[in-house]
Amino acid sequence: MKHDTNIPENFEKKEELSELLDSILNIITIDSAFLSKKQKEGNTEYYFLTLFVDVNNDPLPNEIRSLITKKGKKHPDFRIRVYTETQSETGLERGALYFLEHCCLGENVFARLQGENIMDYSSMAYETLVNRAIRYHKSELAKVNAFANTADILIKEGDYAIATFNMH
Repeated sequence: MKHDTNIPENFEKKEELSELLDSILNIITIDSAFLSKKQKEGNTEYYFLTLFVDVNNDPLPNEIRSLITKKGKKHPDFRIRVYTETQSETGLERGALYFLEHCCLGENVFARLQGENIMDYSSMAYETLVNRAIRYHKSELAKVNAFANTADILIKEGDYAIATFNMH
């Protein structure tokens, strides 16, 4: 079955991506798919294909995850990531830069007209996402510092076991 995709005409792996998306859409309902810019890791080049599943697939069944993983192994030029709406909302609340880089700045290659996923990555304010990331990073760093300070106190008191446990 062919699906309505929006793959850029000049994309070098257009046919492969089209086949991959069609094969995925034949096994699971997704609301949207985003293609990242080309990634380079040493001599390896690839693209992230980020899929957002229909809200009725939350939590995502393990069978679907393993089918997607198998599809990914057949297409090494694409690293497939699957997220639920809840995961994307949590990521965006925390300012996860993955969504900024690979979705907001990526290419929307599929969007289901009847999709219920409310996240519109292409229109989100990048500054807001970056500020969320900064705020979340600071709060996580404060937690680490609190544990480290507590461990320092415990070490000074000779309570090494609890200090070690506190830092693990």
